[in-house]
Amino acid sequence: MLIAEQSILLVLEPASGVLTPVRAHIDPDVLAAAALLFDLAEQQRLRYEADHVALKSSLPVSHPLLGQALRVIGTPSHGLRVSAAIDLLATRMAPLARELLDGLVRRDHLHRARRPAWWPWAPIHYPIRSLQARNEAVAALQGAVAAPQPSLRQLALLVLGEYAGQIAQYVPGDAYDQATRLLMDLPLTRHETTADRALAAGIRHALADF
Repeated sequence: MLIAEQSILLVLEPASGVLTPVRAHIDPDVLAAAALLFDLAEQQRLRYEADHVALKSSLPVSHPLLGQALRVIGTPSHGLRVSAAIDLLATRMAPLARELLDGLVRRDHLHRARRPAWWPWAPIHYPIRSLQARNEAVAALQGAVAAPQPSLRQLALLVLGEYAGQIAQYVPGDAYDQATRLLMDLPLTRHETTADRALAAGIRHALADF
C-alpha cells in the first residue's frame, strides 16, 4: 500500500467515510501530494538535496499514480523546491485525494456511496469496508515512536500526521511526547543525518507553508 493511501486512511472517519483532518484548513490534495514524494523516495525514484527534489531514476514504478507523479515533477533537470513539487502535484493531479480513495474502493478497502443516495449531486462518502488497512497505517505511525531507527514510511506518516493534526489521536500519553521530540529533532541540513531523516525534515518544513 502506498504511503499516500495510508495517510488518507488516517484522516478518514471510518463510519461516515468523510475526510476529517483535525486541522480544518488542511487540503487533502496537499497531504496526498506530500505523501507521494515520500512514496517516490521509498521506491528509490527521488533524491533530496538542499530543499530540492529531483528524479533519481527513470525506471518504471509500481503504481499508476506514482508514474503520473514522476511525469509531473520530472521535467526540470535541476529539480524543484519541495514546496513547489507539492504544489505542482496537488494542482496537476487534482482531485488527488479522491483518486486515492477510489483506488482503495477498487481494492475493496472502502465503500463508495452518495449520501443521500437519491440526490445525484450529493457528496461522495467512503466508509471503511475493512479496518485491516487502516489498522496497519496506525501501527506504522505508532511504530515510528518505538523504533530505534524509524523507516522512511514511519517518518512519513509521522510528518503527515502532524500536518493533519492527527498525532494525538493515534499516539497518546508518553508516546506523544516522544513523537513530538522526534519531529522536533528532524534536521534541516545534510550534516549528521540520514537521507530519510533529511527528506522528512524537508517535507515537514515545506508543509508548514501550506
